[in-house]
Amino acid sequence: MSEDLKNQRKYPRVPVRIQVKIGLSSGESVQATIVDLSPIGAGIEYAAPAEKGAILKLAFQLRIKEGVQECHVQARVVHNYLKRNTYVIGVQFLSISEEAQAILRGYLSHLQSLRVS
Repeated sequence: MSEDLKNQRKYPRVPVRIQVKIGLSSGESVQATIVDLSPIGAGIEYAAPAEKGAILKLAFQLRIKEGVQECHVQARVVHNYLKRNTYVIGVQFLSISEEAQAILRGYLSHLQSLRVS
């Protein structure tokens, strides 16, 4: 990934490994892995690139103190890049409920505190 792209980010991405179900515009669903996450976007590993500008429906689970929380997010593809033998698809979240946003921020804050400790 280019240094310019990293510098454009308003929020740093936190490295994670979270399974995600992606709903495509065709109605199909595919499984992929979220490899980095922020309050406003994510990097998703998948075997093929996604069309820039495509709208995806994401469903993933976050493990928090209170248990497992399901998050549903609509996202737009902003870029793709090849990393080893797989693609990383960068997405920007378009719609996320206030409850899911609060859970996501708490989850990320917890992960960042673990990395600092």
